Amino acid sequence: MKQLTNFFGDAIVGVTNGFDRIVFQGMIRPLMYPEGAMGFFARRRILFKDAKEWVIEQTERMISAVQEWSLRECGERITYVPSSNTRKERLARERQQEKGITIGPVGAWSCVEAGGSYRLVPAEGAPQLRYAQTRCKHLYLYLDHQDYGFMSIRMQTWFPYRIQIAMNGREWFSTAHPSQTRRPRHALPPPLPAGWFVSSSGLASAWSDWETRSSRSMTSTPCSRCSTSS
Repeated sequence: MKQLTNFFGDAIVGVTNGFDRIVFQGMIRPLMYPEGAMGFFARRRILFKDAKEWVIEQTERMISAVQEWSLRECGERITYVPSSNTRKERLARERQQEKGITIGPVGAWSCVEAGGSYRLVPAEGAPQLRYAQTRCKHLYLYLDHQDYGFMSIRMQTWFPYRIQIAMNGREWFSTAHPSQTRRPRHALPPPLPAGWFVSSSGLASAWSDWETRSSRSMTSTPCSRCSTSS
């Protein structure tokens, strides 16, 4: 980057930097290793022969809760995606543009994809849980947050229920100074990367706004329309 700015120094009027994409991984840590998962079932007096039934019940509760949220907040049921190769973000962008959503929930999608779980294997004394790759339903929730911009939540609906929250720094930047971006925030991505500026006239103010909003966002309350609480 330094070589680039030095080479084009006469043509560059300013440089901004920040995170591009950031992903938060959520998990119930004791469930992330076999011994912890076995202890979890033992403390709740759930026998291994009954564990699958218990897991299925939790999966159904999770899917039902997201279905209720999607109907209430988006007016749409969870949309099933038959292929894991389909980009769910593209589907969400298309719906956002179609409905003209600028702030708030966009929708929920589901897809059967690879995930990590456990299987029961014979062992000396008693069967043991061992980590295993599997395929299970994943839920994708998309929303456009008032401060963080377009973002997604990915949930594995099968034990041990991993969750992933993905944000885009350029989207966050565009919320701080939307008048300088090339496109409306809800439009489909153009050939050039989202978040590029039309001109440098707003560079200083955009950076100042971003610093102010990023500092405020760390202590602000969540967007009321993006809350998943009931």
